[in-house]
Amino acid sequence: MTPRNFGAVALGCLLSLTGCGNEETDAAEPLTDTGITAITISCPTTPAVLAPPATQNLVFKYHAVGVQIYDCKIPTGKVAYEWAFREPRADLFNAAGELVGTHFAGPIWQHSDGSAVTGKKVSEAPGATANDIPLLKLSTTNAAEDTVGKFSDVTWIQRLTTVGGVAPRTACSATNSGEVTEVSYTADYYFYRANPGQESTNLRCGG
Repeated sequence: MTPRNFGAVALGCLLSLTGCGNEETDAAEPLTDTGITAITISCPTTPAVLAPPATQNLVFKYHAVGVQIYDCKIPTGKVAYEWAFREPRADLFNAAGELVGTHFAGPIWQHSDGSAVTGKKVSEAPGATANDIPLLKLSTTNAAEDTVGKFSDVTWIQRLTTVGGVAPRTACSATNSGEVTEVSYTADYYFYRANPGQESTNLRCGG
């Protein structure tokens, strides 16, 4: 895994200090985002297909600002040109708007402390509109096994409240074969552990 520089994606949005709407907590006390005592996160409301296992505890919620990258080509096993997804590239921010990590090809989520996880899609649900990439539930493996940090024991990730990011509507053909296009998107990523470790609250969110 190649570490990525932080701050690669420009800050293009204002981040709420109260978290996202349409959330409700399953615990008496919501989890305080690490190092931020005035801001809390709570279990998200999601379709059942995106619920993490019952053993999981929510430990982080980070807001992503970045791009989904597409190539104009004929994908393997197909006969026609189309915009094929290549990789994501995004910065991750905590609820105070502080840069805490990056998201890139793998897909990999890397914390600023060097720890990282690789995700594998388990299920998905539609985004809010046709212009929004799907919501996802992903299982994870440690992408930096020699590094101990905040992401080193993350076991599940949800991609929620997506905005934008779908493949371009413009034509893809032999004329522009090989063209690469970046489509802006934002999303909220929720990170879970089977054991919450040193986090201040055991916020069980599993279905």
